[in-house]
Parts: sequence; C-alpha cells; structure tokens
Amino acid sequence: PMLTVRGYFDFAIGMALAFGLVFELPIVIVALTALGILTPAFLNAYRRHAVVLCFVGAAFVTPGADPTSLFALAVPLYFLFELSVVLS
Repeated sequence: PMLTVRGYFDFAIGMALAFGLVFELPIVIVALTALGILTPAFLNAYRRHAVVLCFVGAAFVTPGADPTSLFALAVPLYFLFELSVVLS
C-alpha cells in the first residue's frame, strides 16, 4: 500500500491530539473532586462503567479504524482513571 504524506500526518496529528485529550483526565477528575461534584466512593462504585466508557471513548477519539490504536488509547485511559481515583 502506498502511504501519502498527508495521510501519515493526519493520523499522527489525530493520535497526538487524542492522547493529549486523554492525559487531561486525572486533572479533570481531581478538579471535580475538589469542587465536591464527584467523590472517590462514587468513582469506585461505577468502575465497571468506566471501563466500558474508556473503550467507547477511545473508539470515538482514535483516528484509525484498527483495534491497535483503540487499545493503545483505551488502556492508558483506564489506568489514568485509576490514578485519578487514587489521587482524589
């Protein structure tokens, strides 16, 4: 398959923006916890829902249709969610 420069840079920039958006999750959750909107007990109670939302969100945000980029974004997203639960 012939790769074009435009296709490569579209994919690379899309992935960089997606990962940049994902790495803001702990900041958002800790801020919502500091404001009293979320509690750590609430986050622990809905952990199963968070796993599903991580994969669904990663499916929408990733620019490619391959499962590799989906898992490359969903797994760090879930670990960042767990980190934010611990920090909150």
